[in-house]
Amino acid sequence: MVNSQELPNRHVTTGEILQFLLADVKSKVSRTYGQYERVAVESPGKAILVALAIGYCMHRLPLRSLLILQARTAVALAPAALLGLGAAKLYGLFERPGRSGRPIPAKLRHWA
Repeated sequence: MVNSQELPNRHVTTGEILQFLLADVKSKVSRTYGQYERVAVESPGKAILVALAIGYCMHRLPLRSLLILQARTAVALAPAALLGLGAAKLYGLFERPGRSGRPIPAKLRHWA
């Protein structure tokens, strides 16, 4: 991962931001999983009771209908979101360098 402080004239790409966010989420999930695994090893009776309580709550709550509602909403909004993402990418491709406040790359400075 490239640190933006190391290269002040370099524009950080969306892909690099997503890689950083995914790495952060992955490390947090693995830390949390490790903590729960340690608790389950230290006190298995408590872990079983918590698992039974979670299973009971999941059985009693209408999770299936809530998940179906979220899936339908996501499917309905996906075309608009993809159109907006595509428009933003096109705007970024045709935008004149320097107008957005981003630094002009060194290889393009002689054209600006």
